[in-house]
Amino acid sequence: MLPLFRLFVILLIGSTLAACTSPLFRWDSAPQSDPRAEAMLASGDYYGAMRRFEYLARTAYHPDYFWLRAADAALRSGDGESAQQLADAINPRELERVDRNQYYLLASHLDLGAGRAREAMQKLDVIRAEPLKGGQKVNYHMQL
Repeated sequence: MLPLFRLFVILLIGSTLAACTSPLFRWDSAPQSDPRAEAMLASGDYYGAMRRFEYLARTAYHPDYFWLRAADAALRSGDGESAQQLADAINPRELERVDRNQYYLLASHLDLGAGRAREAMQKLDVIRAEPLKGGQKVNYHMQL
């Protein structure tokens, strides 16, 4: 009975320590964001962030997530042409639901900027409001 108790304690301690460490990957298989690119975004260096996300897209196993981040950064920098080119490289089926919603919000924004209101509305129709995060909800309702 004592060896079984020791095994239980070892497993409990091991699982507690594992919970305290930061994961090397997300369980949902999406790539982790890049702290350097996130810092650039936070500081307003959208062009630098776009370039960093482009680099990550070219070297990542899941490039669509990074292409999306690069397109978003390009749009924030005011470079709609680059944002459109980067968005065209994205396969939305390869994105997770939340990221896919972000893609459709971005694509609808680009469509509106190019005078393609019908296409923008079609993209917004694909989005379900329930899984949207805070900022996405605001963006979604502003474009309706």
